[in-house]
Amino acid sequence: MTSSVTVSLSGGGLVGIYALLLDREAALDGDQRQALEAIREELYGRFTIEEMETLHEEYARYHGSARS
Repeated sequence: MTSSVTVSLSGGGLVGIYALLLDREAALDGDQRQALEAIREELYGRFTIEEMETLHEEYARYHGSARS
């Protein structure tokens, strides 16, 4: 697809989508991988490297789920 869309999400929503894509990273197609990279870039602009390293686990702990 070549269209571009702008979406406004809460911080938790963005981290939740990031966590979901990260869990399935090995199976992502090109468009999904591009979305993951765009979200990752946005999050790295908001969090430190140390925070990014634990972001997924913190999200899972907050929402009561574990990374598979």
